[in-house]
Amino acid sequence: MAGGACLGAGISPNKLNHILGVFKAFQTRVGAGPMPTQLNDATGKLIQERGHEFGTVSGRPRSCGWFDGVAARMSARINGYSSIIITKLDTLDVLPSLKVCIAYKLDGKTIDYFPASAAALEKCQPVYEELPGWEKPTSGARQFKDLPRNTQRYIRKLEEITGCTASLISVGKRREETVVRKTIFS
Repeated sequence: MAGGACLGAGISPNKLNHILGVFKAFQTRVGAGPMPTQLNDATGKLIQERGHEFGTVSGRPRSCGWFDGVAARMSARINGYSSIIITKLDTLDVLPSLKVCIAYKLDGKTIDYFPASAAALEKCQPVYEELPGWEKPTSGARQFKDLPRNTQRYIRKLEEITGCTASLISVGKRREETVVRKTIFS
């Protein structure tokens, strides 16, 4: 939470001039609890392996799933992001198609908001929009225009969902494997 960072640092929230939201290009979770987009299949395993999604300390495998736009939208709204950073985009380079959760089905109704309780979230089923994959490496891209067209389309979908421009896009493990679209530090 952006406000919590201010409290911890001892500065006033009105001193912030840019708030960054950081999202993986897909959803992960360590531990128990509801995760509507979790993939308990070969695709989830592939994302886990390609993204090296294992707990740093415990080594436990992280649950992996499609990008949860409902959770991302809530996070953007609550924190007031100025822009977002997308990490691990290259993990998805080999997939022929991708899904993005744009809403949930809860008790027979489609909702576009994050439920107030874990019990309600546990009952949610994701509503997906499917996008074509790019099946090309993105690690060489340094500008947005260098990314495959379907990659650009995927990023634009995440921007639409969060209401924020992706300032930085990580396309590999090395620092230089980054697409910079907007300078965030002045």
